[in-house]
Amino acid sequence: MTFYFFIDESGDHGLKKLNHEFPLFLLCGILVEQVHYFKIKESFNSIKNQFWGNTSIIFHSRDIRKCEKEFVTLLNGNVKSQFYDELNRSMIQNEFIVFACAINKMEYVASFGELHKNIYEQALTAVFNQIFIYLLNNHTETVINVIIEKRGKKEDRKLEEHFKLLKNLGTEMFSAKHIANWNLSIQFRDKKENINGLQLADLTAYPIARFILNPDFPNLPFEILEKKIYKNEGELIGLRIIP
Repeated sequence: MTFYFFIDESGDHGLKKLNHEFPLFLLCGILVEQVHYFKIKESFNSIKNQFWGNTSIIFHSRDIRKCEKEFVTLLNGNVKSQFYDELNRSMIQNEFIVFACAINKMEYVASFGELHKNIYEQALTAVFNQIFIYLLNNHTETVINVIIEKRGKKEDRKLEEHFKLLKNLGTEMFSAKHIANWNLSIQFRDKKENINGLQLADLTAYPIARFILNPDFPNLPFEILEKKIYKNEGELIGLRIIP
């Protein structure tokens, strides 16, 4: 069986300048079977055609929330309501599994210091441990195509090196021999390529981060996405919060 694993983030992973209003870094992975991904693409492209008349629009969570750039049309309250209805319906109807790791940077720095670790790599390892638990319980052998948005040559090179170490040495929970059963590969893709799976990961990350920061605040997107977060026998495996 072949899967795609799309990864995006909410917040930045820097530890030196902390945003007290949004002190969180969250890495979000969307696992979707290849056959189900075609349906997600069709669903997103249908929404893009409905509201913009073409499929070249790239969904970006911040621009949508702020009604900026191509999404200035959402300043019209009726259009905005209809758009969110369609987007929420797509999230509910399509099949995918969410895995996420959130790091509260203020608490992290207080506990470990600002030079302790690369928290992006730490979050990535945590997310992979989550997906390995899922695969161990559901799929002994499979192909996982990991797709991450490009962040810059230096950053992508470091991340690829970390990914290779993870495959070659394993994690604290899974050996390299065990990980080899799942045939992992990684691709770095440009935002301009308009990959709907990466856009889904982007749209998923922010509501989860906002819930962690303000769990009592009304958050319909999270209420929808919460059902997609991986659980094993009722235990919430697919969301880890550090520290």
